[in-house]
Amino acid sequence: MEQGKEISIIKDLFRQIPSMLESKQSALVLHDLFLQVDRATGELQVYGDGDSLLASKVIFSWIEEGATEPDERVIGQLRGIVQDLQQEEYFEQSCFDQPFSVQLVHDDFSLIEELLFIDGAIVRIDDPLLMGYSEELDKFISELLAD
Repeated sequence: MEQGKEISIIKDLFRQIPSMLESKQSALVLHDLFLQVDRATGELQVYGDGDSLLASKVIFSWIEEGATEPDERVIGQLRGIVQDLQQEEYFEQSCFDQPFSVQLVHDDFSLIEELLFIDGAIVRIDDPLLMGYSEELDKFISELLAD
């Protein structure tokens, strides 16, 4: 399956969550989404607060016999999708409340990676492209203020 199609399928999986919550006439407001990836089956499962399964989908290109952990390609795709949804203000819907996070987790819900954290004006997106900039920025500001 081509990567663009995978991304579209996964975004659609996320987008069905608010309407699914409404159709259940649930007053449920989510503070967390937990993502689990089963590499043996390629299944992406999305859980809400209280470990309740909200949605799942098989991504066939993610199937890898014997793999137990999501690889960097899978993590990168999920990270990008969560960033795209954040930019589209998807997580501003009334079914999501702050503080809010999206986390990639193991089967036992132990953390692999926090993909997004929102609390008021604070939005933290885990992006390895930004790693190392803190030191460079601190150095730049120090040099700028020294002048």
